[in-house]
Amino acid sequence: SRRQRQMSIRNWYRAGGGQGAWMVNNGYDKALAEKALADGADIVAFGRPYIANPDLVERLRRNAPLNAPDRATFYGGGAAGYTDYPALDA
Repeated sequence: SRRQRQMSIRNWYRAGGGQGAWMVNNGYDKALAEKALADGADIVAFGRPYIANPDLVERLRRNAPLNAPDRATFYGGGAAGYTDYPALDA
């Protein structure tokens, strides 16, 4: 499983003298991030969800639905897909 792989890599890193924070990433949602933290991760990175949800922290706090990222606009050089996703209502 993903969790087992990441924790075995973490253990290998620590056994080799690694002392920095252990960050996991790649496809995490709120539930999976909470589980990773409970299982020993120090930090969880959110890439695509953060691009599509500039208010991601607030959405996670409220258990609000997330905007789906538009892959067609990734790294396109313009504002589309980076500044035009809808935010939560206050």
